[in-house]
Amino acid sequence: MTNHQLIKTIKQSLKNTLPGWEIQQKFMPIKGLPNISYQSNNSLRKGAVLACLYEDNNELMTILIERTQDTTPHSGQIAFPGGKYEDFDKNQIQTAFREAEEEVGLNPKDLELLGQLSPIEIPISGFTVLPVVAWHEGIPNLKGNPHEVESMIQTPLLPLIKSLRIQEIPVRKHQVTTPCFLTQKHIVWGATAMVLGELQEIIRQINPSLIPDEIPMK
Repeated sequence: MTNHQLIKTIKQSLKNTLPGWEIQQKFMPIKGLPNISYQSNNSLRKGAVLACLYEDNNELMTILIERTQDTTPHSGQIAFPGGKYEDFDKNQIQTAFREAEEEVGLNPKDLELLGQLSPIEIPISGFTVLPVVAWHEGIPNLKGNPHEVESMIQTPLLPLIKSLRIQEIPVRKHQVTTPCFLTQKHIVWGATAMVLGELQEIIRQINPSLIPDEIPMK
């Protein structure tokens, strides 16, 4: 299966019933931060992130960012480009495209919408986030926003979602034990790992030979 065939099938699969919470919960911390709930009965603000896929040297790639160090709950974490829904956004898809342009310079006109994954609740920051998946034809010319992005991580998708392991990581003076993915020495966990986990399951359903049924937890 070529990358373009895989992308075409992913687009079709995103129109079907998604794995959703059944898969998402497998990527939540096993031992999280104290007094932090990962589900909420309260009203949450809307946000969106963009999982942009593209091809580079026959490798299916995606774009992550390392957020700048600040006082927010997700300071310094690895994430997909994204942010909060604004009243002038037509919908959360437009939010994802707009935020990706603001953060890493992706032109929305160069993106083909493939679909969306299941929303993810992030009570620690008060958001419910819609992961949007898009295709960029050709290698994107990125430009990080220095106010929001410490670094940009362009990484092969399949090795990323096969790097799953359980690891203990330091978070705000606590030790969190969590499923995570590794790329370029960066640890991807939390909501971003939940997004990758659902995308991993969709690709496994499309072509089981690409993703083992059980990835060993290292």
